[in-house]
Amino acid sequence: MRGSEANARALNDDDCSHLVDAAALILALDLNPNLLLDPSPTDALEEEPPRNVAGAPATADLGAAPNDKALPKADARAAARHESPTAAPPGPARLNVHAGARITLDNGALPRAALGVGPFVAVARGALAFEAQGTVYQEQFTVSGPRGGSAGAYVSLSTVSAHACLRALPLAIDVRTCLGGELGVARTSGVRLEQSEEATGLWTAATATLSARVLHERMVSPVVGVSFVRPLGAPTVYIERFGTVFEPAPVGVRGFLGLDVRFF
Repeated sequence: MRGSEANARALNDDDCSHLVDAAALILALDLNPNLLLDPSPTDALEEEPPRNVAGAPATADLGAAPNDKALPKADARAAARHESPTAAPPGPARLNVHAGARITLDNGALPRAALGVGPFVAVARGALAFEAQGTVYQEQFTVSGPRGGSAGAYVSLSTVSAHACLRALPLAIDVRTCLGGELGVARTSGVRLEQSEEATGLWTAATATLSARVLHERMVSPVVGVSFVRPLGAPTVYIERFGTVFEPAPVGVRGFLGLDVRFF
């Protein structure tokens, strides 16, 4: 008796808990002998979490990268938007206003090649532009005439033109093709004739222009180009008892050089 009481006193609470666990294990093996060979996923999930040195359950490292599965759906969508931002749609093209002056060399509208000068203004938005220009050309003397060409007429021309332009290629140089029309006044005055007269006639023409702005990204840019002019209505120089001494060419050519100033 005394030996049994001594052995019972020697058993503490931990030994009792171990005995209870052993009895539960024996009973489980008796009910399912394959338990140790094929543990269920539930048993694996119920394993005790790892413990640190102090014996407390190990906690997640605060400096570690967060798990995507642990993020709420709203936070995951926000993170995805932050990682791959969507490009904003391009805004509407700006409206630009240009103005300047051009020097033009005409060959075909007057009896001889003549220089002209005048202002121009342009309004552009994106690849489209509208240009208006005024030009006054030097007065020129007719090449042929009576008395061996010593008598004839002077011809002068002043025009106003308007063009619709399209940017041809998206290059560093702003290249534009333009189609438009021209309206002007041609004046003639006889020289060294028995009956010298002055006359004024209406000038109309269709034009096609190719122009290039070299430094179009800057506020001030040089502009060069060439135009082809097809007269639709033009006065001729006629001298009585001698005949016609001048009429414009069927197609004239003009080259121009100017300075383009962009205001905004």
